[in-house]
Amino acid sequence: MLFKFGPFALDASRRLLSSGSHIKPLSERLNQILMMLLESDGAAVSKDEFAERIWTNDTFNESNLAQHVSQLRKILQQHGGFGEFIATVAKTGYRFVPRVARFSDRDVAAHHLSSSAPREKRLKLIRDYCKAQSLLARRTNDSLRQAIALFERVLAVDSNFAPAWTFLARAHSLANYRAYSSTSQALPTANTAIAEALRLEPESFSAQCIFGSTRAANWDGAGAAQALGRALELNENSGMVYHHRAFLDQRMGQLEQALADIEAALLIEPSNLLFQCALGLILGRMGEFSKAIACFSSVLEDDPQFEDAIECRIASYIGIGRGEDALRDLDRLPPSNTNLARRVCAYAVSGDKTAAENALENLLTARKDGHVAPDFLAAAFLLLDRQEEALLALQQGIDNRETGVLVFRTWP
Repeated sequence: MLFKFGPFALDASRRLLSSGSHIKPLSERLNQILMMLLESDGAAVSKDEFAERIWTNDTFNESNLAQHVSQLRKILQQHGGFGEFIATVAKTGYRFVPRVARFSDRDVAAHHLSSSAPREKRLKLIRDYCKAQSLLARRTNDSLRQAIALFERVLAVDSNFAPAWTFLARAHSLANYRAYSSTSQALPTANTAIAEALRLEPESFSAQCIFGSTRAANWDGAGAAQALGRALELNENSGMVYHHRAFLDQRMGQLEQALADIEAALLIEPSNLLFQCALGLILGRMGEFSKAIACFSSVLEDDPQFEDAIECRIASYIGIGRGEDALRDLDRLPPSNTNLARRVCAYAVSGDKTAAENALENLLTARKDGHVAPDFLAAAFLLLDRQEEALLALQQGIDNRETGVLVFRTWP
């Protein structure tokens, strides 16, 4: 069923909300709430009706419903909506304000451009997809944002293009892993996107691989291992799968297995700089900082701008007590809350406690308006002997199921 209202169209079966060239995957619960409102033809939907239809197996509370409605309102405003879409009906529930048009499943197919699109549109779709992949490989904050926008543009043209769903999920989960966005910001969209990719191509090894990565980010180690195992069954010669499994091994505290998996990835793709960087990261987790630094330095000889290698070398410099070297590398990176946390640690191990405390105060101020990964914040507190605050930061990360907290226990 396709619903149209204002500048929007909701493909209810695929849980896709589109507006012009923008496409927004919705979680199952958001999709259900919006569908109930759209189907009500402007009449109020009571809180009891929402509870009976959507919260069938879960404990219902009104604040949870209010949070979901607030999120829907925000999505509609961010993607081109003006005026009021969802009105609150006092002591009752909510109603949908604009007029809604409904279309059959046959019309849904016409709404999306299939692979039989005119050649020029198809070629542009492929160009956008390739450009998005190139941006994804850079792994910076700006490049990931641009990649996400391009993947969404591809899906606005052809929502059945499964690889775009797969790597849209990868872009969001990577933004979370690299601490550019919080788990609550990134993972719901990543989860929805990879579910759509698997619906379209359940036997895709890359989709199974990214599904494993997102399950790990969701703290589901068993589900992650199962998906990555399936990915290897589908393509045993994929370095990408071994690379993702190495990160799962780290999160599970299995560093020797992580080392074996990343070595397997490198035997398949020996020139892959990301895999070489991952080898150094695992060595650093094992406390072999000098070997780790050598790995990162080798990567940077091939690509001096590779931010992953710079960031990981900073961590190893801090681990070995070479704060001045860490600070020099930090000067090569763009300003960010995460890099500010790294700067706190670098000042601390170099013995400049005043500079470290000042940087920490700046970080705490920045946290009011932006995301700061709790594991980085905890590390900053620990190196300034503020253990109670470090424990509080970690507990908040656990409560929010933040990805970085999973690997904090493997820090030397």
